[in-house]
Amino acid sequence: MDADAAHELALEWARDFDLPTEPIENWFSKQGADGAPPAAQTAPKPGTTLGDSGPAPSLQIRDSFEDAAPAIVSMQFFWEPARG
Repeated sequence: MDADAAHELALEWARDFDLPTEPIENWFSKQGADGAPPAAQTAPKPGTTLGDSGPAPSLQIRDSFEDAAPAIVSMQFFWEPARG
C-alpha cells in the first residue's frame, strides 16, 4: 500500500487498541524526504495488556521493498514472560 493508506490504517488500528500515535505521525511526516525512515513501531507501556492477562499489542509500518506498494502495516500480539 502507499504511505497515505498505511498512515490511515495504522492510525485506525492504533486508536482501536489505544496505542500511541506519535510514532506513526512522525513516520508519515517524513515520507518523501531524503533519508525517510522505512519503518515505525508503536506499543503500549510495558506491562499493559488487553484485559487482565491478555496479550500486549504492537503495531508496525514496514518497508515492503516494492516500489508500487512501498508500505506494509502489521499488528502483533504477544504475551510478556512471567516475572517474579
